[in-house]
Amino acid sequence: MKRAIITGIFGQDGSFLYELLEQLGYQVYGIVRKNLSTNSKKIKDELSKRGKTPIIYEVDLQEYEEIKNVINNIQPDEIYHLSACHVSSEGRRNGEAVGENQLFKWNVSATANVLAACNEIARSTKILTAGSCLMFDSSSTKEQDETTLYSSDSLYGIGKITENKIVDYYRKRGLFACTAILYNHESYRRSEDFVTKKIVRNMCRLKKDNNHCFSLGNIEIKKDWGYAKDYVKGMHLMLQGERPQDYILSSGELHSIKEFIDVCAEILQIKDWHEHVEINCNITNRNNGTQLFGNPKKIETELGWKKEIGFKEWISEMIMEEMR
Repeated sequence: MKRAIITGIFGQDGSFLYELLEQLGYQVYGIVRKNLSTNSKKIKDELSKRGKTPIIYEVDLQEYEEIKNVINNIQPDEIYHLSACHVSSEGRRNGEAVGENQLFKWNVSATANVLAACNEIARSTKILTAGSCLMFDSSSTKEQDETTLYSSDSLYGIGKITENKIVDYYRKRGLFACTAILYNHESYRRSEDFVTKKIVRNMCRLKKDNNHCFSLGNIEIKKDWGYAKDYVKGMHLMLQGERPQDYILSSGELHSIKEFIDVCAEILQIKDWHEHVEINCNITNRNNGTQLFGNPKKIETELGWKKEIGFKEWISEMIMEEMR
């Protein structure tokens, strides 16, 4: 039986990956922080109600000896390092620099510790780290692939580039280490600080209460959105390859926020949503002038990955779960 560690197992991606690996016969171990977020507690409870209880270690990923001891005890075949301090798709300018500085330090240090520990005591372990399309957020390209040079104006993106450099450092020294460059991927397990969940939740409220109104930023912005369950399948495939490589996981499609609302309205049979949505310029969607649009051809061609669930389908699933 293969053994896998997932850091951030009660996040959106970690929880779906746990379910996938369990189905494939893995023994799965989760690494979590001592204080789970509200959304992580909700996901943990959902899994528990369905009888899914992975073996959990509470570990501070900033403490090298802690993570080294856990890896040494488990001797995993695979590690999926998905734990990170995230930035949502809608941001507020107040305090943003302080927050990004903290998450830069945390994310880079955690990734460095996981890789260094494997290099010291588990060199046969295969490691995947989570990258981000924000590694390209100041690129001059209209579409990005694995040959596109990294260029970021955000500390989050710069942090992810730095993490990838650390991956490459250890890869050159013989570790099977790779980065999944993840474009926006959504599901009903998203927290409400992501615009997709915010829209779904408010549109479902509008369906029940015709007086309900809510605010959004620029709804003409286009996103490369995919389905989280499809993306964790890609992560797994990356560690089954013959050699470690970085891959882009993206939908290869662009849809505006307005299109997303239109689909919600169509599914919920709401005709007048425009009258209930206020466009508020103080809500800042992250947009540095670069269209983040990924080309997934490399992983499709080399590993046989493909997206299985379309745009309208996963929105419908989000709505169905929200209406329960």
